[in-house]
Amino acid sequence: MYNFGDVPDDFITKRHMIFNRTLWKIFQQFGWEKVLEGFEVGTEAFTYETFKYRLDDAVKTAKKVISGDFEFPEKLISYTLFPPGGFIRSDLQQGSMKLMYGESVDVSYIAIWDLEQTIYSILNAHLEDGIPVDWYLLGPEDEILERRHMKTGVKLKDMPKKNKGRDFNNLGKKITEILKDLRNERTPEFSSSTYMVGLTWASHAAHLPFIFSYYEALARLWDLLAAKKNTGLEGFAYVPASPTIQMLAYMSRPDYIIKSAGLLSDHKMYIIGLEEQNRDFLLENLPEDYDLFINEKWHEGLPWPYQTVNVQTPYEKMKKKNAWKHAQTNNTFEWNYSHPENFIKLEDLGMDLDQVMNGVFLDINHSIEPNSVNLKDKMISTGCGQFTEFI
Repeated sequence: MYNFGDVPDDFITKRHMIFNRTLWKIFQQFGWEKVLEGFEVGTEAFTYETFKYRLDDAVKTAKKVISGDFEFPEKLISYTLFPPGGFIRSDLQQGSMKLMYGESVDVSYIAIWDLEQTIYSILNAHLEDGIPVDWYLLGPEDEILERRHMKTGVKLKDMPKKNKGRDFNNLGKKITEILKDLRNERTPEFSSSTYMVGLTWASHAAHLPFIFSYYEALARLWDLLAAKKNTGLEGFAYVPASPTIQMLAYMSRPDYIIKSAGLLSDHKMYIIGLEEQNRDFLLENLPEDYDLFINEKWHEGLPWPYQTVNVQTPYEKMKKKNAWKHAQTNNTFEWNYSHPENFIKLEDLGMDLDQVMNGVFLDINHSIEPNSVNLKDKMISTGCGQFTEFI
């Protein structure tokens, strides 16, 4: 078992392991070399395929919802462009996306490579009247990343390295000055649309697909937004953030989860799946990751929404004097859930692993205590997007 002190100090997002719990687990069990292997083998192939599938499906599903192809859009969870590969109840998409992002908007999501502090990828997506219409992805070898800032002469890919104080707001403004020109070149019809960038670290983008509870995924977004306050290093930021997103970001963790779940799923729970091709990739290339992130997770179970909202986080403890020093040998990152023995298990759903990995939409929310209802009676649909099956 490895300790927090064994993580190299020059790994810039070291302190984020307090909440990047899948990365922390793989490190604890297998050490730093295994973490590096995951970055090198999995980040590009796995992350690209995950987002490509989900974003393509988001656009196709939105078109079908608008044309009335689905009889029960309120029972259908679809992928989102904002944030990429996220989830939303399809009948809420147009209104909620307009409220959170605006009428016509481009957002470029920047993944910063933790190891070198360079831009690893840029995923740009466009919403028109709250509906996803277009996206593209620039990888680490794309020539666009070689473009230089007109005033500073710094290459786009090197901007995070030159960002004093790791200030995402300042970095986002400078990146926008290059990417806005690119947007106007590629899609001049959107040149008057709002433009935003979303900045995060590649280690977080790579591990988000392993969060299988929708409520836990929303909680992780709060962890990222509040990372500077809780760990001293930025985790995620929109530049500029819309008024609605600013309001959400200032909420407490429980309030943020509840408000976001209301906007995106009417407070209902979605068990997030993982595409078959991605599971196969893990089994073939990173079998230890598959066992830890999927098999062990489902042996342990998923928190009910009630448990996610009421968890005792390690943040306050880590703010105490010498807390990080103490963590070097004691790994004091406890997330204390009430009655974890009551987590949602496969048998509670009457499903096997392959079935649950398609995704399950449940009519339960944060006010329902664990095991107080029969989950088999609360199923709304399975799957996601175009391939949803209504129950």
